[in-house]
Amino acid sequence: MRYLRSLICGPRGYCASSVLCIGTLLVLVSSSSPSHGGTFDAANRSDVRKIRSDLRASQFLSKATFGPTQEMIDTLSNRIRQVGYRRACGEWIDQQFTLQPSSHEQVAREMVAADGRTLTEPSIGIANYRYQAWWHIALTREDQLRQKVAFALSQIFVISDSGTGFNNNTSRNIGNDEQSLPDWLGMSNYYDMLVNHADGNYRDLLGDVTFHECMGVYLSAYRNRKADLSKGRWPDENYAREIMQLFSIGLYELKNDGRLKVNEQGELIPTYDNEGITELARIFT
Repeated sequence: MRYLRSLICGPRGYCASSVLCIGTLLVLVSSSSPSHGGTFDAANRSDVRKIRSDLRASQFLSKATFGPTQEMIDTLSNRIRQVGYRRACGEWIDQQFTLQPSSHEQVAREMVAADGRTLTEPSIGIANYRYQAWWHIALTREDQLRQKVAFALSQIFVISDSGTGFNNNTSRNIGNDEQSLPDWLGMSNYYDMLVNHADGNYRDLLGDVTFHECMGVYLSAYRNRKADLSKGRWPDENYAREIMQLFSIGLYELKNDGRLKVNEQGELIPTYDNEGITELARIFT
């Protein structure tokens, strides 16, 4: 919120003269408890209108980006005064999705090459390059909304570098003399998949998440074997359960407004049962 603070506290010339207009109260609807933006002195109604559009632009962009620049705020504020808040923000959203998606894998590769190193050498990896690529894109690239949506999706379709799973430089022969990505860079590839689906269809996104190698390893669907009753073997149910519980319909039926449904006894209504999980797990073998 540093740019919002600059609007509130910075020397912008909003001073009282013969006419004193007490400015606006900003309510940040992104949280359940209101936050106050402060009061503002303005010389005339035109100043009040500009203060209001500045605050609304700052509020919107602080949610839709990883942190707007003053130039971004000024540009959107001017457009709000020209065509109104809804249209101006709608145009900004549409324009954002026309931008070329920034690739985390590509930026990480470029950083490694710039340092004269290789992807699989010791000490290459998460702390040095994958995280740096993420921060570089978040702070400098123009496709802010797409990256912000991808970050939100990464909180739903979770994989992790905790432990040894992807926190290494291992790559594998995948045939035809080709090597897979090293595991640490595979996570950047996974993130790029979320970036590319940020404005797409949820069903398509769920499909690509399902078939991505990182998700296959993380939720143990990789090399999941079909049932063999003679050996007491059953398909791994981990990914099937996560799809139902976290990635799609959730545990309980909901009303259109998001409230939980209840039956005649006042009990929550499950969306699936264990038999559904068992049957769905058979698909992922």
